[in-house]
Amino acid sequence: PCARPPEATAEPTPRQNPVYTVRPTLRHPMKLYGNPFSYNCRKVETTLRHLDLPFEFELIDFARGQQHNPELSALNPNHKVPVLVVDGRALWESTAIIRYLAGKHGPALLGGDLEDRFEVDRWLTWQVTEFGPATSAVGRIAWIMPMITGQPADPIELARVRAELAPKVPILESRLSGRDWVAAELSLADIALGVVADVALSVHPEAFADAPNIKRWQAALHATHGWVPLIRP
Repeated sequence: PCARPPEATAEPTPRQNPVYTVRPTLRHPMKLYGNPFSYNCRKVETTLRHLDLPFEFELIDFARGQQHNPELSALNPNHKVPVLVVDGRALWESTAIIRYLAGKHGPALLGGDLEDRFEVDRWLTWQVTEFGPATSAVGRIAWIMPMITGQPADPIELARVRAELAPKVPILESRLSGRDWVAAELSLADIALGVVADVALSVHPEAFADAPNIKRWQAALHATHGWVPLIRP
């Protein structure tokens, strides 16, 4: 878990899950603006915790429109989280953030030789361009819109976006056949894909009915140091 000085006395963040134990303190050189419902925020937070990097967490409440607060807007003109402030410098875009953290504090997560680093980068890119967007589309229909509207998910739209997510699952399942991790060893690709897979399995479990490799890999990921579990809206 993320270290914090025992003398910190500020009030904890409003998260109730016991994994969130970080308290704000000036001793922390990094501050993460995020939301536990965002897999991109979990991607950054898991990397921070895996590397035992102390940080302060500030919850950005989407329901209250806090992503448009002047403070966050000054840090990220896209009005999105995660944003990680490091020594006064605002870092945004989750994949760029975790690559920065690994490069500075845990280069093994970037891969070994050139071929291995290619695999890490390829699967990181696949998360951003394929698996992530397909999963987000299902989560938006299954979770977010019902929260906003108070109405059940539109069954036609839900079936449509689930049909777009389903073909992504065998691609990852095949990659994990006969291997423990996406690349040679545990890497950023596992962290990035793993937080998305947690969401995908939750919003479309039927797509994972014949995915034993993914489920084995997920169980191993959940046992790694610093893993931040999924919290459903």
